[in-house]
Amino acid sequence: MARNKFVFVVEGDVFMTWSYDETYPEAERWTAGLNSNPTIIDVSSHQQINEVGIGWTWDGTNFSPPPSQG
Repeated sequence: MARNKFVFVVEGDVFMTWSYDETYPEAERWTAGLNSNPTIIDVSSHQQINEVGIGWTWDGTNFSPPPSQG
């Protein structure tokens, strides 16, 4: 069983590692996203915290739902 492993680095320091099996249904999407230099946003205090999910967009200030949900 192959594993995908990613190392998270800030200013040259590793602060986290994450690995997952390539057979997970989400593995292809996770790998593509993680290899695309993602932006990480803390939504803990965002009013839409329970709504934001896969398919939403971020304009740098606000989240928007996919057209089918909006």
